[in-house]
Amino acid sequence: MTGNVVRIGGVHVPGEVNPVLIDMLETLLDRAKRGEVVAVAYAAVTAIGEGTTAWEQNDTMTNPLAAPILALQYRYAKAMLD
Repeated sequence: MTGNVVRIGGVHVPGEVNPVLIDMLETLLDRAKRGEVVAVAYAAVTAIGEGTTAWEQNDTMTNPLAAPILALQYRYAKAMLD
């Protein structure tokens, strides 16, 4: 069977770029370049389905970064249950 399958149930198509993700990251980078964002933590999924996490902060940002990480955990869990 041949055809132009674009997406099946939200499954990532190898080589497909996510323009919403690119816009989000570029906006975050612009804010960091202006000094508006001074610490960041992220969770990401690679094209082959591997999860990855990281954070970057200066020594004074340890505690302030913890609250947004926990808020994201809550928001994500709530969204998965809705």
